[in-house]
Amino acid sequence: MSWPAALIAAYLLLGLELGLSPALGIRFGTMPLMVPGFVMPLVVFVAMHAALHHALWFALIIGATLDLLGPIGSGADALSTVVHLGPNALGYMAGAFAVYQVRNTVIRRNPRSVVALTIIAGVVAAIISVSLTAFRSLYEGGGGGMFAELVSRCGTAVYTGLPALLLAFPMIRWVRIFGFPDANQRRFSRRMQ
Repeated sequence: MSWPAALIAAYLLLGLELGLSPALGIRFGTMPLMVPGFVMPLVVFVAMHAALHHALWFALIIGATLDLLGPIGSGADALSTVVHLGPNALGYMAGAFAVYQVRNTVIRRNPRSVVALTIIAGVVAAIISVSLTAFRSLYEGGGGGMFAELVSRCGTAVYTGLPALLLAFPMIRWVRIFGFPDANQRRFSRRMQ
């Protein structure tokens, strides 16, 4: 895996996620805002093609970056906004591991595979992230509203399927740029002309 190519793509998609996602957000009633993610399809793409240790480290880096950039909590009080390092990092690692486990059962060059695995990884990451946040909130004496947060994050995972479909077409062509073995490449021979 080419780490510079992966980190440059992550930087660009993280900029899209931070800048464009709030404008594309959807709210249903009193539920929290559901925003599409642009980084999760890249984590899924790496987990579909890379070795396990590369995929998990990449997911950990992306999840920790999202943890550091996204404060948890809202309100006018500055003390209510706290950054927790860990829930997204572990959630993204679990999502990448889930993709790694099922990647041999899908066609890697098919954009629908990227979409389906992005939704699965997003739901797994949401469950892990909300569970860790709920456990920490129960420890602190709070913990209300976690079901609405879980439903919102699962809705976000489904909504992330749309950017995944749009990003899948260029990502399939990025296989060689990222240093992954091409699915059509022959190991010991070449196609006769």
